[in-house]
Order: sequence, then structure tokens, then C-alpha cells
Amino acid sequence: ELEAENYLIPANQITDQVQKFEYTTPNGVMVRFMAVKGSDGEVRTAFDACDVCGGAKGYRQEGKDITCNNCGRSFIIDGLGTQNKGYGCWPSYLSHAEENGNIVIKTSELEAGAYRFA
Repeated sequence: ELEAENYLIPANQITDQVQKFEYTTPNGVMVRFMAVKGSDGEVRTAFDACDVCGGAKGYRQEGKDITCNNCGRSFIIDGLGTQNKGYGCWPSYLSHAEENGNIVIKTSELEAGAYRFA
């Protein structure tokens, strides 16, 4: 659901299965991002794109891991939503807040990350 400055996802829709979402920027770039609940019950969000491999192929879930569709590197889901520490392929950081039963993602942050998909 799109508010003026935020993309809202009902928190009760987030499970331990990665869900992908799309947001089209004002200049027409489709940005993909994902949300999933970690083993600790905390919601994790990230761009469906890599800082190194780019955004063309994204990630897929394999059990409790996600795997880059470009380079094949796997990551534990509980690590999602953290900044890349400079180790190569990593799902690009996307922050979120939780308010009134929703996961709230700033559209300005989605627009700032659109270069990964352009």
C-alpha cells in the first residue's frame, strides 16, 4: 500500500517466507525489495539487489537462506537488513520502521536505491 511518502506493508503479512514487493519511482524505474521475518521474530527488509552483482537478477529463498541469482552466494536470512561490511555480494540495505501494525518503508529511500535497477 502506498501512502504519500511511505510504502506500507501490514506487519501481520510478514512470515518466514521471503516476500517481494515492487515500487515504481516517479521516473519509471521499478524497484524491487523484500521483507521476511527472522528466526528471532524481527522483520528484515532489503533491496532485491546486490551492491556488487546489481539488481537485474535479485535473490531467491532456499530454506533459511537467501541466494543471489547472479553469483550463487547464500546468506542466512537473519543477517538481512544490515549494512554491507564490504565482503562482496550482499542484499542492499533498506531500513524500515514499524508503526500502527505496519512495516513502513520511506519511498525516498526506495527512490534513492533505484540506480540498482536502472
